Amino acid sequence: MYRTHPLRSLPADQRAQLGALIASEHLVEGPDSFAVMRGDQVIGGFALSALRQHGVGRRIAAAIGGPRQVRFPGPHGIVHGLALRDFDRRWLEHVMAAIARRSLARMYGTIFFCASDRRSSRVLRTLGVELPADLAGIAPVVAAFQPGRADNLARLASAAA
Repeated sequence: MYRTHPLRSLPADQRAQLGALIASEHLVEGPDSFAVMRGDQVIGGFALSALRQHGVGRRIAAAIGGPRQVRFPGPHGIVHGLALRDFDRRWLEHVMAAIARRSLARMYGTIFFCASDRRSSRVLRTLGVELPADLAGIAPVVAAFQPGRADNLARLASAAA
């Protein structure tokens, strides 16, 4: 079972486990930053905010046409600063389940991923995350995920177990 904690609430030794990951993905302490734990080990971290609160998110919002369009149901969120211990699918499934849970709690219909590491796109695609070609030029990796879709909920429920 995984747990999600606000990043700023972690003890120093657990924060050190994220170390270079936090620096490399510009994950900063704040109310929208979270660490994902498996047992007593930090396996990843992420920041989740409203789409229009992020610079790239505003560009995505302009490109998709707002929360009432049909393709990406709103309201919209954005995951940025995605930090993973490694690109092992097992860890990513736990991090994705944590992201989905936080997204659903905020009632986001679609969340977008903004990442600088292109390796993440291959792994995200296997977890039901769409990489829309029409959004490709906005950032190195822009992906869309609908956490409330039945197939995504089923896939993530098995990861959370």
